[in-house]
Amino acid sequence: MLRPLLLLLLLSSFLLLLAGCAAAPPHADGRQLSGEEIEQLFSGHSFTLIGMKSGNELLVYSDAEHCTMRYVNGTRTKKLRWYTEGDQHCCVRDGKPMCGAIYDQGQGIYHKFTDGRHSHTMKDFTAGNRL
Repeated sequence: MLRPLLLLLLLSSFLLLLAGCAAAPPHADGRQLSGEEIEQLFSGHSFTLIGMKSGNELLVYSDAEHCTMRYVNGTRTKKLRWYTEGDQHCCVRDGKPMCGAIYDQGQGIYHKFTDGRHSHTMKDFTAGNRL
C-alpha cells in the first residue's frame, strides 16, 4: 500500500519539475543595460536591426524620441516613437508599447528580449544618421 503511494508522489514531483522547466523564460546572455545606457546607445545613432521572428534586416536611425527604420532592400520606411521605462527599451507600434530588456553581447552586438523571448539583434552602432 505504501509503495504505490510513494511511486505516485515521485511521479507527481517529477512532472511538476518538468512543468517548471518548460515555463522558464529563455536565458538572456550578456549584461543587461540600464535605462540611462539604453538612452546613450540609441540617441543620435544609426544601427542595423534584425527581427528574430521575421528575419527582416533594417537600417535604423534613432534620435532622442523616434526611430526611423528602412528595410535594407529599400522597400519601406517607417517611424516609431521610443522611450525607456526603467531598464526597458520601449517602442510604440500601432499605439501599443512593446518593451524589453537590452543585453550587451560584446563586440557591439545587443539582444532585445520582449515578453521573455529574444525579439531583436542590434549591431553596427555609429554616431549620426546613416539612412
